[in-house]
Amino acid sequence: MKITVKIEALLFTIAVIVSISLIYTYESIRTEKGIIRSEIVKRAEAITSMATKNGELPLLSGSPRLLKDITSFLKARGDVAAVTFYDSSMKELIHEGPRISGTVPQLTPKVPVVISEREDSFVFYAPIFAERVPEDTDILHETDSDKTFREHIGWVRLVFSKASMWAAEQKIVERSVLLLLLFAGGSSAIVYILITLALRPLTRIVQIANGIADGEFSQDLEKHRHDEIGTLANAFQRMKMIIQQVLRETDALVVAVKQGRLDCRGNAESFRGEWRNLMNGVNLLTEAFANGAAELREAKNSLEKRVEERTAELAEINSALQAEVNERKRAEETLHLQTTELEEEVAERQRAQESLQEKALLLEEEIEKRQKAKEELERLNESLEQRVKERTAELEEKNAELYKMNRIFVGRELRMVELKARIRELEN
Repeated sequence: MKITVKIEALLFTIAVIVSISLIYTYESIRTEKGIIRSEIVKRAEAITSMATKNGELPLLSGSPRLLKDITSFLKARGDVAAVTFYDSSMKELIHEGPRISGTVPQLTPKVPVVISEREDSFVFYAPIFAERVPEDTDILHETDSDKTFREHIGWVRLVFSKASMWAAEQKIVERSVLLLLLFAGGSSAIVYILITLALRPLTRIVQIANGIADGEFSQDLEKHRHDEIGTLANAFQRMKMIIQQVLRETDALVVAVKQGRLDCRGNAESFRGEWRNLMNGVNLLTEAFANGAAELREAKNSLEKRVEERTAELAEINSALQAEVNERKRAEETLHLQTTELEEEVAERQRAQESLQEKALLLEEEIEKRQKAKEELERLNESLEQRVKERTAELEEKNAELYKMNRIFVGRELRMVELKARIRELEN
C-alpha cells in the first residue's frame, strides 16, 4: 500500500492520541485505585472503631452470647471476612470466619489501630478499653469524669477481604478502557476529517500538477485562502503562468521558423533563472538553425552556379567536338572527291599512257604523292579519332563529376528534410 502524507499524519496523530490516552487512563486508574483503597481503609477503620466500642460490654461481661452477637453483627458487614476477639493477654475468646495464617504483629495498646496487609485481605488489630472509676470513691457522691481511667481489657481483630476492592478496580479498568477506546476512536475520526479537509487543497494541487505534466493548463486553483496552503497555491499558479509564457514564446519561435522568419528570437529578459537559460538556449538553437539554413542556401547557390558553369563548358566542348566531326566529314568528302578525281585522272593517264610515256612517269610520281597524301589523311583521321575518344572520356569524367555534385546537392537536401523533421519533433 502506498504511504501518503495523509496516512503518515493520521498514523502519527493517532499514535500521539493513543499514547496520551493510555497515559491518562493509567494515571486515572492508579488514582482511582488509590482513592478506593483509601476509602476501604477508612471504612475498615470506622468498622474497627465501632467494634472496639461495641466489644467493651461483651468483654467485661465475658458472656459468650454477647460475644457471639457482636461477632455476628460485625461479620454481617459486607467487607468483613473474619472477626476475632482476644483478651488483654491475646488469648482468643471467639472467632468467626476463615482463619488466616501468619504471625501476629507486635501490638501495643498505645497504638489505636495496627494495619497488616496480606495478599487477599487487610487485617486490623485494635485495643479495647473500658472506662473505670477508682474503687474508694463514694457512690453517693458524683464522680468527677476527670478521675476516670481507661483499662485495656482485650483486642479485636477484623479481616477485610479485598474482593470488593478488586471488583471496584475491575470496573474502573473496564470503564477506563472503554473510555480510552471511545476517546481514541472519536479523536481519530475527528483528526481524519480535519486532515482530509486540510489536505484537500493539496490533492487539488496534485491533480493540477499531473494535468500540467500531461499538457493540460485549463485548470485553475482557488485563491481565496490566506494560509500556507493559499501561499502554496499562489506559488503554483505563478509557476503555471511562467510555464505557459515559456510555451507561448517557444510556439511563437516555431511558427516564425515555419514561416521562414529566422530572425525572430524569444524574449529571454522577461524570465529569470533557469527559465532565462532555457529561452537563451532556444534562441541559440534558432540562431544555429538560421545560420545552417543560410549556409545551405549559399551552398545551393554556389552549386547551381558551378553546375551552370560546368554545363556551359560542356556545351562549348560539345560544340567544338561537333565542329571537329563536321570538319572530319568535310575532309572525308573532300578526300572522296579527290579520290574520284584521282581515279578519273589515273584512267585518263592510263588511256594516255601509250601515247604519253613520259607523262606516265609523272603520273606515277603524282600517284605516289597522292598515296602519301592519303596515308597522311589516314593518320590525321586516326589522330582525329583519338582526340574524339579523349574528348569523350573527358566528357564522361565531367558527367561523373556533375553526377557527384548532384548527389552532394541531393544529400544536403535530404539533411535539410531531416533537420525540418527534427524541428517538427522539437515543436511537438
